[in-house]
Amino acid sequence: MSSKKGKRKTGSAKEPSKLAKKYEDLSDKEWVELAAKGTLAWRKDLISSPKMARALLTTDAAALQTQLEGMMKLTDTHCNILDAALLDIYTHVIWKAREAQLNVLQTSAFFSLVVELINNIREKQMPLSENMEYFKQAMRTHSVMAPWDGVSSIPDFDLRTISIVTEHIKTTIFQHYALYFHVLSQPFEPETVPFQLSYRTPIVPPPLSEAVPLPEMKANNPAFAHAASATQHNGADDSASHHHDDASERASPTPSRTSPHLAASIQPIAEE
Repeated sequence: MSSKKGKRKTGSAKEPSKLAKKYEDLSDKEWVELAAKGTLAWRKDLISSPKMARALLTTDAAALQTQLEGMMKLTDTHCNILDAALLDIYTHVIWKAREAQLNVLQTSAFFSLVVELINNIREKQMPLSENMEYFKQAMRTHSVMAPWDGVSSIPDFDLRTISIVTEHIKTTIFQHYALYFHVLSQPFEPETVPFQLSYRTPIVPPPLSEAVPLPEMKANNPAFAHAASATQHNGADDSASHHHDDASERASPTPSRTSPHLAASIQPIAEE
């Protein structure tokens, strides 16, 4: 008689839950791997890595502009008004991200979004209403209305970042849209105006090591001593004259409000 051994059912082992992570604990590799699908961050030719974002957020103002000029290929920010305007826009984005303490992914996404809005003006001459709609759609796609949970993909903009990015773009690009449109959508050709400037090369002053003390100069040069004495005398005369004028003004009686000629012409009117 054969007996069948019953198979014991074993419950399926539960997968261990992922531990929630924090922004400050992420490595550069995790910043890239955990970014949401279709993220605005890490775009090629823009802020393409966490290392680059960190460098922009921690450098001083002069070095920041130098780095942005190279990254965005702005070759003439001193004479070309278009390059100067773009450098100003991009610098303010990084500075805002630094002030608001955005992380490296949020900074990269913020920068990419501003570049897209600017390119809509430069390349497509997009009117304000269409560019605002483009911005709204981008924010819906790349934002979540909650803080990051530490497990799922990292959104470009979380609840705190949405208001920061929206307020900045509203008060810069959209508020001055006509100005940006005029500067960015018009071709710019610098005008060179030649002119000649004549000047004389100044005489090199004698070295101070050859200077002579003033008492010795007066003793050895009577003409110099006489000129210095005359200057002091004239200064004393001017001072005395000034004090005399002040004294005369104080001593003179206060003039009457009615001149003598006017007083003489005013006669009482006889009653008829």
